[in-house]
Amino acid sequence: MKTLYSILGLTPDATTAQIESAYATFLAKLQSGAGGLSAEEAGNQLVAVKEAYAVLSNPVARQRYNQKLFAPETFHAQSAATAFGTGAGTGSAPGGGFGIAKIVVVGAIALLGLYLYSNSLKERERLRIEHEHKVLMKAVQVEEDQQNHNARVQDVILEKSINQVDDRQLRMDQQRFEHESAMAQRQEMQQRQLEMQQQQQALREEERRQRQEQSQRQQQLQSEKRYLQQMERERYGRVITH
Repeated sequence: MKTLYSILGLTPDATTAQIESAYATFLAKLQSGAGGLSAEEAGNQLVAVKEAYAVLSNPVARQRYNQKLFAPETFHAQSAATAFGTGAGTGSAPGGGFGIAKIVVVGAIALLGLYLYSNSLKERERLRIEHEHKVLMKAVQVEEDQQNHNARVQDVILEKSINQVDDRQLRMDQQRFEHESAMAQRQEMQQRQLEMQQQQQALREEERRQRQEQSQRQQQLQSEKRYLQQMERERYGRVITH
């Protein structure tokens, strides 16, 4: 009969350290795929190994399992001893034929009881293994659901982080654009002010040049006027002399 000990390749007297070592060895073997098993076979064996380890690594659960595992043998030994003991007693009593018949009946009843009890134990063991398998599969499913949930949460956090980075980058780009625009406007205003100053300076230079030219023309006119007046006085003096 296949037992939880045989699943891990151990004997019922295995120590806790041997159970831990066997479980770690089987896990490493299944995870590496060294056994050449299909995915379904590897999954079934992994479930069986985890179930065996869960029971045998727990002292209380292991004790209950050992009691169930060794109960049929104890019951069989006790029944056989009772049957043979009864047979010996009746054999020495008067009426040996009836004693033999009684031994046969008792033996048959004992064998039938053993058979029924063994089947009952097997059925209970099957139901227990099936129940524990369902519990384990449910735990595995819950763990997978939790991992999927954690993965979704991580995706949401990552997406938010990316969006935050994008928002920060957008704000930085906006600030840089505004700064560059303000710098360009200041430079343009400074350039315009410089051009206006240059134009005003040119106008002042032109006004000064025009004033100088006007002053020179006035001086020239005054000089010409004085010359004409001098010529007129000289001409008038000659006329009077004649």
